[in-house]
Amino acid sequence: AAEACEKEGLVIPPLAPGTIQKLDACLPPRWSRSNPVDMGGLSNAEHSITFSALQALLEDENIGAILLQALVALGTKHLLRTFNTDEVRAINKTEKKNLAMVAKWVKKYRKPVFMVRPSPEIFANRRDPIRLRRKGISLYPSLHRAVKALRHLVWYRQYLDTMVKK
Repeated sequence: AAEACEKEGLVIPPLAPGTIQKLDACLPPRWSRSNPVDMGGLSNAEHSITFSALQALLEDENIGAILLQALVALGTKHLLRTFNTDEVRAINKTEKKNLAMVAKWVKKYRKPVFMVRPSPEIFANRRDPIRLRRKGISLYPSLHRAVKALRHLVWYRQYLDTMVKK
């Protein structure tokens, strides 16, 4: 993520000391202790850790947007090959709750979340990405596309700032 951001001219800010403390409390000891936050190795069952870390990052005054590469179980028809119907319903219910929480935080902290989920199943149902976008969560099939969108958003913010100064 860092390389993709730097290639697009985006600056990755350092984490505030308070954010590092919050992340130390919820992430495994192996985490990078820097931005970008690498939470690699977490399983699907550890969503609470991902969302605790996400909230800590959204609270950080130094951070203006989040690129989140996380497993999201949208488009769950493919899960029926592995799980029974009740399990898939439970996964859907949990994911809807988690995404509603992220949408609430996006609104509260007024920071965009760019979610990267390279899964064709998610994009097969076009309603899911549109529904998320309406809640302030942009869903992208690749990190490259998410970073490009973020770069355009930063450019537009800078453009608006220069227009206000004139």
